[in-house]
Formats: sequence, C-alpha cells, structure tokens
Amino acid sequence: MERGKHSAAESLKRQLIVIGALRGVILWYAIEKLFETRIGLNAQQIVLVGVLAQGSKVIFELPTSVVADRWSRRKLLLLAQVAMVTCSIIMGFSNGLLTYCIGTLIWSLSDALSSGVYEAFAYDSIEAGGLGKSVRKIYARMHSAQYFSMALAGVAAGVVSIFFSLRWSYFITVVPALLVAMLMLRLPEVSRRSVVAGSSWTGHIGEALKTLWAPKLRWAALLYICLSGLLSIWYEYYQLLGVDVRLSSFWFSILITVLTLGMVAGAEIAHHRQGTAGTLGVVWATILIAHLVGLRFHTAATVFLSLFVVFVALMLLQMYLELYIQSVISSERRATIFSVMTTVSYAWFFVLAAVFSVALRWLGIRGALTLAATPLLLLGVIDLMRRTPWVPNKESPDIVGEELPER
Repeated sequence: MERGKHSAAESLKRQLIVIGALRGVILWYAIEKLFETRIGLNAQQIVLVGVLAQGSKVIFELPTSVVADRWSRRKLLLLAQVAMVTCSIIMGFSNGLLTYCIGTLIWSLSDALSSGVYEAFAYDSIEAGGLGKSVRKIYARMHSAQYFSMALAGVAAGVVSIFFSLRWSYFITVVPALLVAMLMLRLPEVSRRSVVAGSSWTGHIGEALKTLWAPKLRWAALLYICLSGLLSIWYEYYQLLGVDVRLSSFWFSILITVLTLGMVAGAEIAHHRQGTAGTLGVVWATILIAHLVGLRFHTAATVFLSLFVVFVALMLLQMYLELYIQSVISSERRATIFSVMTTVSYAWFFVLAAVFSVALRWLGIRGALTLAATPLLLLGVIDLMRRTPWVPNKESPDIVGEELPER
C-alpha cells in the first residue's frame, strides 16, 4: 500500500515537472519584437501592443481567478492552452497591427486564465499528492524546468529564423501547448473545502482582500506587487537592450535564453536553499548592484551578463515571496488572492510604463530600467532595515484567512 502511494506521488511529481517544462516552449517570445518590425509595426505601435498585452489582463485577471476558485482550476488551465494555440496561429498569420492586436488580446486571456490558477493548482496538487514536505523543492523544480525549456526555445527560435522564417516560431508553439492540455486532462481536480456556499463573487474577492491585509501578509504582498510590476517592464522591454547594442537576429533571439537561464538558476537556488534573512540580504544586494551598476556598461557581453544576474536575483525574490504567501493562505481562495495581487501589479505596471516611456527619451534604455526599478530598490532597503520580517524559514506557518467569517 505504501509502495503504491509512493509510486503515485512520484508519478504526480514527474507530470507536474513535465507540464512546467512544456509550458516554457513558446518560441515566439524570443523574436516577438523583431517579428513586429518585420510586419511593419513602428516603435509607437510596438509600445501600444505591449500596453495592450498587459492592460487587457486587468479586465481578465480577477474574473478568471474567481471562476477557478468557484468552479474548476484544471478546466480553466485547459482553456488557457486552447487560447494559447489560437493566439499563436493568429499572430503567426498576421501582416499588420490589427490582426496582431487580436492575437495579443487572446494571448492576454490565455495568460490571465493561467495566472495564479496554475500556481494554486500545482501547490494544491503537491500537497494532496502526499508531497507536502517537498513542496518547496518540487515547486521550484517546476519553475526551473519551465524557464530552462524557455531558454532552449530561444535558441530554437534563432535557428528557425535562420533556416525558415520568424512566423514558424508561432506555429511550432502550437505543439507543446496541445501537449500541456493532454497532460492536464490526465491530472485530477484537487478537492478542497468550498468557500462559496451562498457567497457572492464580490464577497469572495472582499474576503481575499481582507486576507491580504492581514499583518502577516500585507508587507510580503506589497513586495510581490511591486516586484511583479517591475518584472512586467523587464519582460516587455528587455529586448530594447539588444536593439541598443545592435545585435544580429541570432544573438537577438539568445537574449531570452540568457534571461531564462538566469531564472532557472534562481529557481534552482530556491530548490536547494531554504530562504533565510541572510539569503534575502544577498538577493536584495544583488538586485541593487545589478540595476545601479551593471546596467551602466554598453557592450553586448555586459548586456548578456547584466540580464543573467538581474533575473537570477529577481527570480529568487519571486520564488521566496510566492512560497511564503502560498504557505500562509488557505487553499479555497488561493487563486483569487494571487490574482488580486497580479491585478494590482498590472495597474502598477501602467504607472511604471508611463515613467519608463518618458525616461526612455531622456535617459536611454538603461536609465529608464533603473528608474523603473527605483521603487522596488527602496522597498528592498526598507526590507533589509526591518530584517526581512516575512522570511520564509518556518516549516509550518499559521494559515491566514481561515479565521475570516464566511458570507
């Protein structure tokens, strides 16, 4: 009997890691800005597409997360893969702004359908599968598998662009998206305590907000929101560093490989090393130095090095924050709580994007990225002065939110 449980747990672990790896095989992420220029989009239109991609998530994010908590997380993740297949085909066939924007809107829906929902489903699946003691290691390994495959996808996109065309990066992405859907069909929906008996959608969101405002959670939530907003800036505009140093098409596609290898390294460090005040001190120091010093150099080699170091540190911070927040919230509102934070982070992205676009004209890409990072850097200094009160080093933290009254 015990052997059977162990075998089932190992099978679940393998499936989750494989799903994480396949989720990273999105070739067109590496060449998106280059493809946009090839179909005739100018600089202003490229910025518009980026704002549309992030801005539309504000509309999609919360409704999809509430549906996930009240209906089915697994089914929403399947819909997310259907949307990914659809958007990749539409964008691959596009020849102008309108069609590409339609594809971008569908991509935004796909991302919103999985944002917060995937993490909640994975975390609950790990615990329900009897792997609760290994949740940090498995959770981190899933992320590192996803980012490692994304790094390989960047190389593949560069090769595809040389021997075929940029469009094929969009079409090839359809295959792993379908494979993810097939694997998701094999995983059961995790049973959890219902939170919605007689409660309204607004009540469900209201209780999630109350949970976020709990003393144990609000500082970590503020850091997570600020970090997510900055990550959106980096994800949308890091390729401008390649434009700035005039990289060739192949080396341009390698930018995402370097970025995601940094994320893999960060996730692997989180996999092997428990978060402590000392570890977080090193992480904050690295983020500060990378933005204030590393971005000041103007060669291709330093662009790749800075990109790698920045994302090692940012991924470590994200992993430790996610693991801490996941560990102190109850399962029944998990997707909604993360989506509330993500929605606020998109609003913060708009503020940062406005500052970034103005700073880009006067300070260049490096100065604009540093300015956009300043709020998080200041919070990092405060966090260090407060001796990192949220440090995720407790084995069994108290759950926040279970004591809140149901409606």
